[in-house]
Amino acid sequence: MRSDVAFLFLMILGLIVVNSSVLIAVSEVSGNSITGVLKEEERPNQLFDITFEIDDSLILNINELVTRVTFESFGTVPTPVNLTYIIVDEMGKTLHVEKDYLTVETEKIFTKKFEGLDLDYGKYAIYLKTLYNVDVEDDFVKRFEIRSKISKSLGQLFDIKFSLVQGTVKSPDELVAHVIFESFGTEPTPVNLKYVIINDVGDVVYLIEENTIVETEKILTRDFKSLVLDDGEYTLILTTLYNGDVEDEFRQKFVVKNLDYSWMVWSSGILNFILIFVLIYVLRRKF
Repeated sequence: MRSDVAFLFLMILGLIVVNSSVLIAVSEVSGNSITGVLKEEERPNQLFDITFEIDDSLILNINELVTRVTFESFGTVPTPVNLTYIIVDEMGKTLHVEKDYLTVETEKIFTKKFEGLDLDYGKYAIYLKTLYNVDVEDDFVKRFEIRSKISKSLGQLFDIKFSLVQGTVKSPDELVAHVIFESFGTEPTPVNLKYVIINDVGDVVYLIEENTIVETEKILTRDFKSLVLDDGEYTLILTTLYNGDVEDEFRQKFVVKNLDYSWMVWSSGILNFILIFVLIYVLRRKF
């Protein structure tokens, strides 16, 4: 009797140990599986990659600014992306804001130009803000400069300056440009100069070329006596070419603003009429 009770007790204890082991094993497997899923859903593995570049940091006008946004590792699911471009000056003042919307799948290159803007010569920064997956936001910044001259030769040792006597003229006859050559060495250097005038929409309205020889230094004065231009804003572009392939480009903006003198003629006629009337009145009173 006592042995039967002991045998029964051992069987019950064995069943308890086996069931506990199975429950622990199942619990561990289930726990790892659920935990893995929760981690994957709550904290996605961010593999997206975005780079922001500009083609040239030195440009002659804002129309030459070209930006490039490269999207990589965006997966196979189409992802909407909002892009915000902000251009600011050296003082941080916002000058232009523009937005674009696109959908990226796996990878994409988005190129953008900024045509139609009016920015003077100077240093600027362009900021890019990207927003996707509702709240994933990235910020990028690139700096660029708009210059009146850009040397296209790395070996440029000579110095050329280009300026206008007046930025606002009443007629093209008053438009005068100075070209100053300095540090040109002791060897005579042939230089080709091409003057081009474009209007505010980029159309060429004037073109002329001339050649000169520079030794050490020289000052050239160019006037535009035979030029006919309507009122408006223009840009005078000077391109110099010397030493075979050394090319420089300069730009100067100017405004033609003809003054209307008709009001002066009309006022002068009125004044003369009043003087004559007063003179007649005085003479009649006197005599």
